[in-house]
Amino acid sequence: MIEKRTVTNRRYLENVTFSIENNTVYISDGYLVDGRRIPIEGITFNIETDEYAECMYDIYITYSNGMYGYEVEKTYLSYGALPCYTGGSKLFHTFASIEVKKGGSLEGHYTLIASQGVGNVEESYTQDKQPEDT
Repeated sequence: MIEKRTVTNRRYLENVTFSIENNTVYISDGYLVDGRRIPIEGITFNIETDEYAECMYDIYITYSNGMYGYEVEKTYLSYGALPCYTGGSKLFHTFASIEVKKGGSLEGHYTLIASQGVGNVEESYTQDKQPEDT
């Protein structure tokens, strides 16, 4: 099962949707809002299943050259491997983590960013650190 989570931030996502159908992940085009609406292009990719090895797909929102975008990294969870972002852009947000179990079942979560003051306290927490703050 893939759980939906929500965090609040002064920079938030608008019009972004997430779905998985037939082992294909769909993230729609949308905007990252920080006083202005910055377009963020959606992505689609296939999840590969394996009867013998478990893996993790992590989807990151990154920042580089004034643009935000998605990056996907796949990690095989064998021999103590731990998933982590290895790209060269500034990491803004871990959007989703999807674990693919042996045989193909999926577990994990995706996390939408809402405007501060929006959301259920039980589901929400605040993420204040920004790429420019590091």
